[in-house]
Amino acid sequence: IIVQARNLMVVELYPITYWLVAFFGTAFLIGFGTNAAVAFASYQDLRLRNSCNILIALASLADCLHLSGHIVLIYAFATGNLLMSVQTCVWIEFLPTIGQNSGCAFTVAIGIDRLFACFSPVSYGAKNPRVYIGCHLAGVSLYLGYHFYNLFSNLFPTELICMVPSNYLGEAKGNWWNVSLGCCVLAVIIYAIVGVRIKTSNMRGQEMRLFKSLLVILATVICGYVGTFATANILVAKIKEIDFKMGILMDLIIGIPVNISLATNYLVYYSTSSDYRRVFRRQIAFLTGRNMEVRRVQVSTTAAS
Repeated sequence: IIVQARNLMVVELYPITYWLVAFFGTAFLIGFGTNAAVAFASYQDLRLRNSCNILIALASLADCLHLSGHIVLIYAFATGNLLMSVQTCVWIEFLPTIGQNSGCAFTVAIGIDRLFACFSPVSYGAKNPRVYIGCHLAGVSLYLGYHFYNLFSNLFPTELICMVPSNYLGEAKGNWWNVSLGCCVLAVIIYAIVGVRIKTSNMRGQEMRLFKSLLVILATVICGYVGTFATANILVAKIKEIDFKMGILMDLIIGIPVNISLATNYLVYYSTSSDYRRVFRRQIAFLTGRNMEVRRVQVSTTAAS
């Protein structure tokens, strides 16, 4: 929803708008640090350097970029300078735009990784890790390329409140929405297949726990994206007349589910994965001064499928 106004001083925003901006600020503070911790875990511990964990680390870095886009929003409301030209906003939000779109793409990539491991464990174990990760990155790059083409080919001069979704103007908004929704639906289908495969397979012990942990983690992420799309459709269907202040409020409300997901990834990993929990405890010990340094664990292990 694109909202425009030349003279914001005469517009009285809904009081809840400011509370929602505070929520996004909180999501940024919590989510940026915790997602960075998830990404750093793969560097810190050799057990978390298999292909799946590397994709998780990349997805976490994408989430950090996504959340950094809230800085501009918080600054705008803190200073009262809400409006910005779209040409300026696009470049300020360039990295957050990469993060937002690649986050969903990496969710699909992790699902494909689990699908491959489930149905062809021998081939999965024999793959070349660098080539394999490179193929996933190529797919994510193509997905990003489409979104940037869609964004820049539909730009026109206007002023708006600078948020990543606001930069998609005209047809670009619908195109972005439909492709992102398709990405989420694809992720749901993939994880449903993985879930059925796990239930009907003979996997036991650590291997079973790893798959179940990842399924819970990624289901949480998907729920965030799906919740965002569902919220948007409900609001658009129920609210027929959208003025400037309602447009701002709707943009913020629509972003709540996915931002809750982004800010709680760390808790989900902590509660469902013993490998991540062990590394997180070392990180916490380091930050609280109980350890003099964060040590890299030199443990040689085969990548778990």
